[in-house]
Amino acid sequence: MKYALVVDAGTGSCRAILFDAAGNALAQAQSEWSYETEADIEGAVVFDPEQFFQIVLECLRKTVHDAADMGVNPAGIVTICVTSQREGMVYLDASGREIYSAPSLDLRGAAVTDQLAPYEDAIYRTTGLPIHGMFGLARLLWFRRFAPQLYQRIRTAFMISDWIAYRLSGVAASEPSVASSSQMFDIHTRQFAAALLDSLGLRSDIFPQVVAAGRPFARLMPSVAESIGLCPGTWIAMGGSDTHAGLVGIGAIHPGAIGIIAGTTTPVLQVLDGPFSDPEGQLFANCHSADGLWACESNGGSTGLSLRWAKKLLYGDCEASFEDMEREACKSPAGANGMVAYIGTEIAGERSGENLGGFVFPVPWDIEQMTRADFCRAAIETNAFAVRANLDLICSRTNRYPKEILLCGGQSKSPFFAQLLANVTKLPVTVFAVKEATSLGAAIAGLYGARYYPSLPDACRIMCRTDTQYQPRGNDVRRYERFYARWLAIRKSLLNR
Repeated sequence: MKYALVVDAGTGSCRAILFDAAGNALAQAQSEWSYETEADIEGAVVFDPEQFFQIVLECLRKTVHDAADMGVNPAGIVTICVTSQREGMVYLDASGREIYSAPSLDLRGAAVTDQLAPYEDAIYRTTGLPIHGMFGLARLLWFRRFAPQLYQRIRTAFMISDWIAYRLSGVAASEPSVASSSQMFDIHTRQFAAALLDSLGLRSDIFPQVVAAGRPFARLMPSVAESIGLCPGTWIAMGGSDTHAGLVGIGAIHPGAIGIIAGTTTPVLQVLDGPFSDPEGQLFANCHSADGLWACESNGGSTGLSLRWAKKLLYGDCEASFEDMEREACKSPAGANGMVAYIGTEIAGERSGENLGGFVFPVPWDIEQMTRADFCRAAIETNAFAVRANLDLICSRTNRYPKEILLCGGQSKSPFFAQLLANVTKLPVTVFAVKEATSLGAAIAGLYGARYYPSLPDACRIMCRTDTQYQPRGNDVRRYERFYARWLAIRKSLLNR
């Protein structure tokens, strides 16, 4: 049996998981990490690179140790595949020392987006991304303007997964799906956008080679191998961005497929066979981690965060779980007795400043009529409505309509939400046996790259195991069509108030 060891460097934590070739997670370790702000730089968020890398090593070490206790021979681990959060970046100087390391949360670039505005069309056509301070393009411009000496010292600009792979192997490389989140990557050529950067007066000489997801490109350094208990020379590969690895982990590798990653936020993606440019500039376009594919992307907003906030608001400091919240929601009928919620959901391209939001319900009303159950149900229903709105937007622009939704992320663990989503979207919703879709997708890419499987579809067919498919229910579909229309109408009245 062959195995893939995955490093999944998320926003809140690092996870290392060992998968066998059947897609079973055999051993894993996870550790949270933290960030720091820079008091003198508005919006700046950074991390300690040495601390981060030690967390990576510790997670790898524990996973390898636990796997060995289960009888896994380290020689059977054919690849270490690295995936990470998007937008986060690390700069190295000529000596290989980290001089800047920051997650996707770093918004220092917002201070210079006005300088990019005259080039908005060219930037969007090349990179598939609208101007925003979180992307690497604005950050690089910030360093040129506000930290020119450090800017000149940059030798290599990495995405976070690139940097972890470099620390493991000593070889610099990047991968298209994570690199395209930098806004410095040409999604048409699947290479860094040297011509665009040159036209903006920014450096284009600081980027590593580009390698396909899963393709082994370097060997594990002997010192690192000894530290974590692996064989020296174990292959290193890129797993792609966490979002696109998640698509692979649910088998969304065919043109037209819809993958929804319902986590802290809820990206809604359609897989395409070519780069897509939205004429209205609302949707993101990026490279899929599967070679020869792209994705058109929208986002339902801070759906997971809003649920966490609502749980704390409604239950206080008691140890209530999301399952408790759902059981309470089931006491309220579909439509939550007329209550709707606007607590973090978004429709792509409509982030237009501060708007009214919260919970809205009919008045006048009997003080006893509205209960906590209605608040719980409205908080969950709004996430499904946001998915529907963003899905409709994507499909209307691409003119491609799916036959099903492939769902992963934290909310995919909830049968209540999966059935609700099927009713709201009027589409079957498929969830999968392995809930760690991002890590599984990286493992699939790694085992395909190691030639254990002859093709990526073959690997997905074996390793992506379906759990349940939720079918739309006729009466509920008809009722939710009315509730969704009401949600849209009230939302429109609240925008820009």
